[in-house]
Amino acid sequence: MTLAPGTRLGRYEIRSKLGEGGMGEVYLAQDTKLDRKVALKILPTDVASHRDRMSRFVQEAKAASALNHPNIITIHEIEQIDSVNFIATEFIDGETLRERMRSAPMSIAEVLDVAIQTASALSAAHAANIVHRDIKPENIMLRGDGIVKVLDFGLAKLTAESATVDTQVPTRFKTDPGTVVGTAIYMSPEQARGMPVDARTDIFSLGVVLYEVVAGRLPFEGSTSGEVLAAILSEKKPQPLARYSREVPADLERIVSKTLRKNRDERYQSIKDLLIDLKDCERELEQAQLERRAPAELPARATTEASEPAMADTAPTQAARMGADSTAPTTSSAEYIVSQIKSHKRGIAIALAALIVIAGGLGFWLYRLIGQNKAPSSSQAMKITRLTSTGKSRLAVISADGKYVVHVIEDAGKQSLWMRQTAIESNVQILAPADGSFGGLTFSRDGNYIYYIWGQRGPVVQTLYQLPVLGGEPRKLITDIASAVTFSPDGKQVSFVRNPPGAAQSALMSANADGSGEKTLATRKQPDEYVGTPAWSPDGKTIAVPVHGWSGGEHVDVVVVPAAGGQEKPVVGTQRWIRVGQLAWLADGSALLMDAAEQNSYFGSQLYEVSYPGGQMRRVTNDLNNYGGVSLTEDSSALVTVQGDTPTSLWVAPEGKAERARQLSPGTGNYEGIVGVDWTPDGKVIFTSYAGGRAQLWTIGADASGRKQLTVDGQFNLWPAVSPDGKYIVFSSNRSGGYSIWRMDADGGNERQLTHGDSDIQPKISPDGKWVVYTGTREGKNVILKVSIEGGEPVQVTPHPGHAPVISPDGKWIVFHMWDEGAKKFRQAVMPFEGGEPVKIFDHPWDPTWSRDSRGLIYKEAQGGVDNLWLQPLDGGKPKQLTNFTSDQIWWWAWSRDGKQLALSRYSTTSDVVLISDFR
Repeated sequence: MTLAPGTRLGRYEIRSKLGEGGMGEVYLAQDTKLDRKVALKILPTDVASHRDRMSRFVQEAKAASALNHPNIITIHEIEQIDSVNFIATEFIDGETLRERMRSAPMSIAEVLDVAIQTASALSAAHAANIVHRDIKPENIMLRGDGIVKVLDFGLAKLTAESATVDTQVPTRFKTDPGTVVGTAIYMSPEQARGMPVDARTDIFSLGVVLYEVVAGRLPFEGSTSGEVLAAILSEKKPQPLARYSREVPADLERIVSKTLRKNRDERYQSIKDLLIDLKDCERELEQAQLERRAPAELPARATTEASEPAMADTAPTQAARMGADSTAPTTSSAEYIVSQIKSHKRGIAIALAALIVIAGGLGFWLYRLIGQNKAPSSSQAMKITRLTSTGKSRLAVISADGKYVVHVIEDAGKQSLWMRQTAIESNVQILAPADGSFGGLTFSRDGNYIYYIWGQRGPVVQTLYQLPVLGGEPRKLITDIASAVTFSPDGKQVSFVRNPPGAAQSALMSANADGSGEKTLATRKQPDEYVGTPAWSPDGKTIAVPVHGWSGGEHVDVVVVPAAGGQEKPVVGTQRWIRVGQLAWLADGSALLMDAAEQNSYFGSQLYEVSYPGGQMRRVTNDLNNYGGVSLTEDSSALVTVQGDTPTSLWVAPEGKAERARQLSPGTGNYEGIVGVDWTPDGKVIFTSYAGGRAQLWTIGADASGRKQLTVDGQFNLWPAVSPDGKYIVFSSNRSGGYSIWRMDADGGNERQLTHGDSDIQPKISPDGKWVVYTGTREGKNVILKVSIEGGEPVQVTPHPGHAPVISPDGKWIVFHMWDEGAKKFRQAVMPFEGGEPVKIFDHPWDPTWSRDSRGLIYKEAQGGVDNLWLQPLDGGKPKQLTNFTSDQIWWWAWSRDGKQLALSRYSTTSDVVLISDFR
């Protein structure tokens, strides 16, 4: 059956035929209801009655619609109209990988990019227990903007572990050994034999595709599909890729070879492991390309090997320019000169003599001029070694001798403590999984103990424990601690940060190693506070610590405090950061290492080196990963950190149903909907996006249409709230320096400042549209304030310290976080809108919202590492689960005004421990 242009199938109008395959014809159509282009896959009538093929068609829709990922085609719906069965999907304007291969040879960089995006799609599918089983160039689409889309889950097989297998799909199709499905030349050996398959079959198929793209031919060849299958099933190995392409990196050769192992037990065992290696290969290729261009920059540096100190002072070195994972060999100045002699023989003697004189004199002059205040430099290629590969590591610390690493693993919502040797792949659990969260790890100076911070999740008091490395019972040392500890050089004392919730000041503390003898070294008045993890200097005289402030806009600085107590001093020259995590001194005290985020990179931490006392900054890493924590060996020859990624994306779930949830924004490398989500009365979502490098407000339709940026000023525009009539949006912004509350029209126009504080955040509008309730500060404490929607003098609502107020839909109540001094934790307090004492108090730790009838609070709770929303009735009844997501965590959420749709930002974290050496 061929459909002519203009044919209508329900709301879809056929425009043209795009192509056809074994599972039917594909047409470009117009969705007349939502005014968008779609692709319709039509199942021919002569096979619609065929049970297996019809089941496969349904299987494709169910498999693909269960996956929401930027590299997987989006399924809109499956439908039958007038005996025509079809799937409506997004229309992808681009070309298949097969078409791209035919048009022109692809560079190795292009091949790796396609491979990484395809592997990312398969990783999402495998995480949902779905195996594609038909990976080939025809099922990989390349959009014009570089985005790769994986198509055709028609052969997808839900694995046995899946709890969502539809019993209406014939069992024989899903699991029947002996049934061969797929495209012969891309089949794995087990697939060709009709054996049960798992995720490793997709790895083999992707390896075949990679080989074909690079080599221009298949790894297993034959004149017929039968001969190709025979080659796949034989012991014959494919020819090395280097035989067909001289540009193939050795790492890529190794990766492809491993994907094509005939014995699946010898193949990559997970697509995540393959994805990690592909990304590493891509980084190394980029660094090698930079290195090849580096000689052109050498003459301007005017250095020789003898003048290395001057070179370090005058410009960033090659390794610094190349970034975090630089492993390519460097080209010395001497090598560069020799290469120039070979290509320019005339007059070379005079030029060479002049160059030597100038280089030597300039090097000596610069060395004398700059002396000991030189900027941190890197003169060799940095090496990164991955110590874990589960994606579940959260914190890590290395022993002074560099032999052992202790790290935290989070699995199914519980955290445990593990130790491994750096030289061998041993991994021993030293603390069993438990509900709660580690807040920091430190080895004692002698390496006999691990000091760790432990507490329940949420804003509660944490405790310092001491644990013998070789086993034993943990010993409780210090309560009310807000950072990991740092040891004095003699190992007899520790220093740490204390930030008592609800208190008027933050303190940098010291104590004996056994927890006794606490002493306050320095204090800061809230809302300014000490944050992160301090570091005791090698000479024992000072302690470096990050400080968080609001004056002139939110920022973090690094200061040093005398170890005996006294006035803090800034590390001169350091820029203002938006976040600093852990500090570590180099062994000679010449610089500090830290994981931090610059002002324009709120959600992307890198490792930095800051000289002391000069304060000159150099990036140690410079890539798309995030880095958490930094722990150095005693001689500063190596460090460990946690390298990871936390992609966050915006979703809409009709009626809050997980199975109907739809992703509105990409989650790979983008941080969408991070700080605040709300709805307009006409059904649009207002949210904060970090996609453009700064936190700005955006609007988007519930069907992902009409995305529009609303703000352009300020580094951060956060916590949007829409007025009941849809006329205004209020939000918190740092555009005027500190954070204050602003108002604008729904289209982003007529911006107006309502408050003038330094830390006015988390605004909400009353149901009558007259008031804005928000968190501000009074006398150094967070309090609940309100201001007129037209501006004016703010009024404090309650005398109790608190934050994160939310107004009930009937306008009678406010729920907020209130610090309970007796219980030493935050609790949810419900008070009248006019102010006064709380009438209800609950223990749920996360910021709640209200039910539509104002009779209950909605909060998130994690079970097995997965967040869902729950309803707690105000009358104290039993909580009720509202959503049933089976993966990811929830950051922010909001119900539409009619209560029919739930907007929420979801995220997941993948992180592993890495060992970095040769980083200076």
